[in-house]
Amino acid sequence: MTDIDDEFERTQPIGNAINAVARAEQVIDPPTMPDAVAARLDALIDDLTGGA
Repeated sequence: MTDIDDEFERTQPIGNAINAVARAEQVIDPPTMPDAVAARLDALIDDLTGGA
């Protein structure tokens, strides 16, 4: 393995996380989300994060 391969393997989880966030942003488009859905999503996030 080369240094580039090692670096790629080391940073792959970060790339995967960035990709997941980018895909989620494409799925959830807040300006077109109905108010009731946005409120439920906000409540769910508050529950999951303990209101943090």
